[in-house]
Amino acid sequence: MEVTLKMILLAINENAQELNQRIDNLEIRMDSRFDELEKKVDGKSTELSETLETLHWVATKTLRHEQKIKLLQQQQ
Repeated sequence: MEVTLKMILLAINENAQELNQRIDNLEIRMDSRFDELEKKVDGKSTELSETLETLHWVATKTLRHEQKIKLLQQQQ
């Protein structure tokens, strides 16, 4: 009976070690994928900031031109 219990405990320990290794491998893969995702998000954030800057510049230029046109129309 004692031998059977030792064999069961040994099997459980082996399975636990295998599960731990699989979990460790999964964590490594997940960390890598999250790093890749973070880089993509950072890139999109930069693109968005640049787009917003461009939009602001275009809006400002448009407003200035509209003001100039309005002033010219008033002078006529």
